[in-house]
Amino acid sequence: MTFADYLLVWSNLHGDAKPSKVVRGWLRIGFALSSLVLKVSANVITVFGGFFAVLVLGYFHNFNDQYIAVSLGVLFLAMVDSLDGIVAVRKGKASRWGAYLDSIVDRFVDVSFAILLYLGGAPFVICLIAACLTLVHEYMRARSTGLGHSDVGAITVGEKPTRVAIIILFFLSCALFNDYAREIISIGAYVWLITSAIGITQLYAVYKKAFSEN
Repeated sequence: MTFADYLLVWSNLHGDAKPSKVVRGWLRIGFALSSLVLKVSANVITVFGGFFAVLVLGYFHNFNDQYIAVSLGVLFLAMVDSLDGIVAVRKGKASRWGAYLDSIVDRFVDVSFAILLYLGGAPFVICLIAACLTLVHEYMRARSTGLGHSDVGAITVGEKPTRVAIIILFFLSCALFNDYAREIISIGAYVWLITSAIGITQLYAVYKKAFSEN
């Protein structure tokens, strides 16, 4: 399978969405790296991502000034999250169980991000609200699919790449401005909350229009 072939499958799996240049670049990196793990089951890679999220949390809990290490860990986690789907497609073993398992682990990772921000000093309530809004954001799309809406609805500002970028960028900023680490991470939590709220609003508008027409 060539990368062009994979992009066609990716688009089909995402409601015929067209990847942006950034997404395309990320997928190209993942496609290249997936050649190293083609012998590994995609579901094993998915579960490993969940365990690795726990390792990142444990590491930061014990060494909470290692912001660069945590940022790299989150970047690696994001790549693992992409690899399972790429491997499944390349091996022709994409399945409903694999997609279901991946969505469960994704939500677990979302919660782990909220905990990571809290461990870094962000207000508990803000982290909790941000996590809840993210879960609602993802549930809205999942529920719409269950009701027969095949399109992804909208690519919102609250998507998973945004959450990963927030964690990485704000934790790297903490490494540069260590004296203000708690304040920086708190701002990151607020940014996550706001982008998730906007994302919900975007999806609500799209799905309200779609279901009102049926």
